[in-house]
Amino acid sequence: MSSKHSSRSKTGTNIVSGSWVSESLVRIPAGLPKLPVENPFSEKYDNNQWLGLRKKAAVLILGAIHRLEKAHYGGRHTGNLFVFSLQFELQKDGEYTLVEEAVLVRREGASRDGKKNGVPYKRGAASEVLVHYIDDIQGAGAKMLTTLTQLGKNIKLGPIGELGVLEGGSDRFAGIDMEKEGGKLYLSKKTYLKDIEAEKILQRAGRRRVTVDESMMEPPKEGEVDTSLTEEYGAACGILEWAVSFFWKRRVFYDELQRFIHTPTCRHLRNAGLVIFRMQQEKERIEIRSLLPEGRAVHFYSDASRKPKTKEVRKRTVGFWGDKTWSHEKGGEWNPVLFKTARSTKLHDHPYSAEMEALKQTVREA
Repeated sequence: MSSKHSSRSKTGTNIVSGSWVSESLVRIPAGLPKLPVENPFSEKYDNNQWLGLRKKAAVLILGAIHRLEKAHYGGRHTGNLFVFSLQFELQKDGEYTLVEEAVLVRREGASRDGKKNGVPYKRGAASEVLVHYIDDIQGAGAKMLTTLTQLGKNIKLGPIGELGVLEGGSDRFAGIDMEKEGGKLYLSKKTYLKDIEAEKILQRAGRRRVTVDESMMEPPKEGEVDTSLTEEYGAACGILEWAVSFFWKRRVFYDELQRFIHTPTCRHLRNAGLVIFRMQQEKERIEIRSLLPEGRAVHFYSDASRKPKTKEVRKRTVGFWGDKTWSHEKGGEWNPVLFKTARSTKLHDHPYSAEMEALKQTVREA
């Protein structure tokens, strides 16, 4: 997946741009309802508008990748499969789960039954990760209550293309850079952040770079709030919202910083600039191993480590998504994974505090 940045909100010193993009590539879900000839939503669309929607839907090849313009990339609801009204009906029906981020993990060794060629075999660590984001398609699913039955028992997604990350090489998908070195997989957001002038953010904050610690994350003190920084601070946090996805050792900083969007201080702006600066240079190694015998929960490890003082870590819930359309037959095994973010943090006593805790939450299989 590729995208081009276009500035949504210019700051006083033109330091950062928002998370809007001029174009974005998305995969069309294979289970999209077919639009009927007659307009069932006359209160929302007139006949000409409905005809326009049907023409747009007619050129969509289900399961294929299409280019969208004026997309909002990386926002809170970017991964929503359909518009809100349809999502509500899906969830109310009790047979569907809202998909925000879908990921395929490829690993060598045994399959989910713990065997290879019928013989017990050790499962290897993840060697590749394929990120698959799903966006609403121009409102084509709006209030499609009469066609819910066409979705069947599952939300079926189209065929997934293989993303090859070879040894010593790199690839990019959904705004995430992937590299493989020494048989290990590394993720980064360097391309996404390459045009962000973090040094200017730090200069604007008025102090030299320092390490972000707990004291720097404290709420504003009396007389410390500087409302002239509101626009810049909000833009910096907007960039971080998307930049820190998948990067747990930085996610905890964003969670704290975004609390002060309406009460910014030089200290917090400096923290935001520092996190962006570090992420422009860092990449994070990940290792993914299965937990439950059924293979429906995984344990995430990262090589992130922090000082004992900074032990607050974002938790993520991970589970396998049982949809046969995800199967991949070309060598190895692709495991479908559903990501959800828990809105909580936990203190870890281990110094490697960014190592993810195993969350044994089972995702109901199809």
